[in-house]
This record gives sequence, C-alpha cells and structure tokens, in this order.
Amino acid sequence: MIYRQLTNETGDTFPDFEDVGAKWNERAEYVAAYPDVRLGVHRDHAFAIMLEPNGPERTVEHIHLYYPVPDADESLKMRNTQLWKTVFEEDISVVEEMQRGRHAMGFDGGRLSPVMDSPTHGFHDWAAGREA
Repeated sequence: MIYRQLTNETGDTFPDFEDVGAKWNERAEYVAAYPDVRLGVHRDHAFAIMLEPNGPERTVEHIHLYYPVPDADESLKMRNTQLWKTVFEEDISVVEEMQRGRHAMGFDGGRLSPVMDSPTHGFHDWAAGREA
C-alpha cells in the first residue's frame, strides 16, 4: 500500500490504465503464479517476470514492463526500467545465499511458515494432488 507514482524532473507521470479506481493511487499488487511467473500491477504500469530454470543451480529471469499507452514517455520508461532493475538486483544476493544455504550439511529441508509461505504450501499441495 505504498506505491508512489514515478515522476520526471517536470512532474510528468505515466498515464493510468483505463478505469482504475482511487484505491490504486498508492497501491500495487504483486502476484506469484506457480511456479515461475511473477506479476506486478500498478496504476500506470505492470511487469511480468518469467523464471527460466537453466539447470539445478541456475535460473534466468526474463522481465517485461508494460504501459497503458504505446507511446509512453521514453525518458520515464528508462527511469522506471532502472528503478525496477535496482529493486530486482537487490534480490539476487539473497536468493543466491539461500541457495548456498540449502547445500549446507546441516540443512534438513527447511520448514514452511504458515504466514510467510502459504503460496509455496498451496503450490506443493496442488502439485502433490496431480496425477503423474
């Protein structure tokens, strides 16, 4: 609930998607679609991240940004791209450290937290119920 619309030096912003309500003025939604798609939805742009497993130790992220109009301001688009690149790059070391930790001799497989890992639990439950 803390989304702040990006502006340039003169205060310009991206146009909003059509028919967005006032609740989106300072709100965004981030959705994980099992197991390899992440979506971010904002009043004035959206992103999709597709995770491509490239072996047991490597994943490639494909990130796409979408705007409500095809001719959105190029300088704002570049600024927004850099902002999200910085945010997404902050996660890389965290994920890499977690992966290294999974290789530790004392790691027993971990535990799911009922609060933080409900999407993961949901995916595992769905996968376990599928026929091979």
